[in-house]
Amino acid sequence: MDRNQQLGEVWIEALAAERGIADNTFEAYGDHLDCYFRFLDARGVPLDQVDVQVVADYLQHLHVAGYADKTIEGHRAVVWARAAHTKGPASSD
Repeated sequence: MDRNQQLGEVWIEALAAERGIADNTFEAYGDHLDCYFRFLDARGVPLDQVDVQVVADYLQHLHVAGYADKTIEGHRAVVWARAAHTKGPASSD
């Protein structure tokens, strides 16, 4: 497991404890983050270098891959919630 995945697991566990999320939500968040981290790894983008363009590219990747809009919305929510619990996406300036 790489560093991004370790951080993702810690974040999901903290979120679950904080919000008391259901098991199936916990699993879905984990699946969404795994997908996101695979995308980042495939492009050689470390988590601390993610910016708005990287997130937009990820969401476009999901769209092109044929994910349903509702599914993409779930991925987007998890990615942005993850960013909000850290420093947020890097500025695109």
